[in-house]
Amino acid sequence: MMQAAKVMSKLVLCTLMAWGVPAGLRAQDETDARIADLKETFEDITESFRQRMTEAEQKHAGERRALVAERDAALAERDAASVQVAAMQATIKALEARLAERDAELASLREATAGNDDILSQKDAEIEQLRKALADAEQANARERFALAYNLGSIYKAARQYERAEAQFLKALEMNADDAALHYNLGILYDDNLANAKKARRHYKRFLELAPNDPDAPNVVKWLEEL
Repeated sequence: MMQAAKVMSKLVLCTLMAWGVPAGLRAQDETDARIADLKETFEDITESFRQRMTEAEQKHAGERRALVAERDAALAERDAASVQVAAMQATIKALEARLAERDAELASLREATAGNDDILSQKDAEIEQLRKALADAEQANARERFALAYNLGSIYKAARQYERAEAQFLKALEMNADDAALHYNLGILYDDNLANAKKARRHYKRFLELAPNDPDAPNVVKWLEEL
């Protein structure tokens, strides 16, 4: 603005020097009129310059505010991202710490149980031996009980106590239904002593199924034909 005023002052001085000194009142009036015109022109130029300056300053201020807002938004976004990254890093550290604790617990557990494998294997072997001994004992007991019932049946049959013989043979049958000799004796008992052809036939047939090559098999076939 000061530069524009200096320019207008020089313009006025140059104009006055070009005209020279007026001789009378009319020349003075013309000079005053020219000076007034110059002043008006100067004021118009100054006002226009001021207006342009105000517009430029407003534009600059608006652009500056926009840039500041954009910068603040970028800084806020950066700060939010930093907070999020920090939270994520804290979470990762916490998970890593928990994982390390679990690994330590697992290693300790493995170390504590490492010596128990041999003991467990030994106990398993002992238990298996006991189970086998028990199974053998049960089988032996079953064989003894079967033999006892079978022998009692034979004794009662020989003593002609046929109902008691039948009871002992049936008890033995419950313990072993696949004994060919037992079915043979039951067939004879029902055929010769208890007069029950139906039961005799059933036991004879079962005997032939279990021992088709037995020396007594032909006799049993003949007895079946006669029933």
